[in-house]
Amino acid sequence: MREERPSCTATALALALSFSGRTNGQGLEVRLVFDRLPPPELRLNSRAVAFLRREAARNLRILTMKATNTWRYERGWRNEGLPFQDAEAWVTFIVPDRRKRDSDNFMAGLKPVWDELHRSLSPVIAGDDAHHLTVYPPTFEVRKGQEGMEIVLREKGNKVGDERRDDD
Repeated sequence: MREERPSCTATALALALSFSGRTNGQGLEVRLVFDRLPPPELRLNSRAVAFLRREAARNLRILTMKATNTWRYERGWRNEGLPFQDAEAWVTFIVPDRRKRDSDNFMAGLKPVWDELHRSLSPVIAGDDAHHLTVYPPTFEVRKGQEGMEIVLREKGNKVGDERRDDD
């Protein structure tokens, strides 16, 4: 018998693992890591009722807000380099098996994250539109027994991060 995992609405406070920023003199990179995939209620092909969609989106926004506020507190509430005026974002979905997945369904579940990164009291990105945010196609990484997602943000043109992200 398959064990049912609670959705985002039931376990919202346990999702965000870390929100960190680092710099190596060439710019700031912000990394947001979750220990679950986007909630199924927010995926494009979900048949969830509107209440469940709103609740899942609200919980994901709260998680993002708590993670960004914790990170800002650790930095002493300094905003050097933020918000990114022209941001690039890479998303990696960590999945437990090699099953085929539709990346569009997963990306639709990230809308509350982009909204919160833009609309919070101290925004990380200047806007979540095409003029301020470029989101590259997501990658899927298989790790047996694990699932989650990692979002990496940086100002366009900065050379921070690993080589696979340096597409200049």
